[in-house]
Amino acid sequence: MRWQPPAGTLPRFAASLSENLRAFALLARVGAAKGALSGALFALLLGWRERRRVAEELSAARVVRWGVLAGALWMATPLVVARTRPTWRDLRPALAAVTLTQGLLAALLAAVTLWLVRRDAAREARAPQEPRPAPRALGAAAPSPVARGQGDARAPVA
Repeated sequence: MRWQPPAGTLPRFAASLSENLRAFALLARVGAAKGALSGALFALLLGWRERRRVAEELSAARVVRWGVLAGALWMATPLVVARTRPTWRDLRPALAAVTLTQGLLAALLAAVTLWLVRRDAAREARAPQEPRPAPRALGAAAPSPVARGQGDARAPVA
């Protein structure tokens, strides 16, 4: 005789699992949206406040500060709501911890972004200057060999 689960437990578990997966997918979408908005806000702040500086002139502390501000801002919104709603009072420590964690993660990502920009700028400075082809418009066809002077217009096409 094979073992069978107690009656009614398997369908409830399956429904619970699918509900949990839907909730996880929703949280992932919300988290991705908050991350994209934080990244966009970081880029806007950095471009606005540091617009006339090249990568070598940027202060790591300022870049990290803009990253913390952009990253923690979206997570601080529920923390402000928790201060105004008494029913959310128990959530304040957790929301503060999440806001702090988000700010620290954003600071790390801002520092890595600055490091990558500086590394790329250093590589370009060391690389020999080669003539680069002129940029083409998006969707434009590549010039034919004849137009580049590498073929004979009268030659038969195979």
